[in-house]
Amino acid sequence: APYYLRAGGVAAVALLALIVVIYSFVPVWHTDVWAHLKFGQWMVGHRALPAHEPFSPFADHEAPYIHFQWLSQAGFYLLYHAGESLAGGDAVRRTEGGVELLHFTHVLLVLGCCTLLLLAYRRRGGSLPIGCAGVVLLLLLSPSWLMVLRPQVAGVFFCAALLLPLSRATLSRRALVAVPLLLAFIGGVGGRNRA
Repeated sequence: APYYLRAGGVAAVALLALIVVIYSFVPVWHTDVWAHLKFGQWMVGHRALPAHEPFSPFADHEAPYIHFQWLSQAGFYLLYHAGESLAGGDAVRRTEGGVELLHFTHVLLVLGCCTLLLLAYRRRGGSLPIGCAGVVLLLLLSPSWLMVLRPQVAGVFFCAALLLPLSRATLSRRALVAVPLLLAFIGGVGGRNRA
């Protein structure tokens, strides 16, 4: 128990609790959310990835559609649909249930990302206060990177998960398996489009 009541441990718990409180008040507000949900709905409904842009009549339908965030789009849609199903009732009630589950997922992704970064920074810096300072500095320098629920938030979460095994001086055997898997996963959840 004395280990957990040290100043660094208390600061880390307070920081993560503050992050949860702040992000609990951030609404699911950006218009991109609905476009990503629509793409996810299309993929889940068709059980395939679109070969070309499926929604815009103005898009070049000869150009192939590049799938760089398909996994998070489909995952977000499945979460939204689960929230709709759990809420039941009329269309408004179902929409509220879907949005609330997406909001809860957003908070969990941000909390998980900050926790993983805190652990990685602590490992590399050698102390919990340095880990806390790293997370605070990152959030202060780029406050908007996690504010909007987009596929990139899932990508950032898995990048933080990748950073944790890479923060060791030498890779463990588990990391030799986990790192390639995480890299493959990052490519589907929200990596940047390089084409």
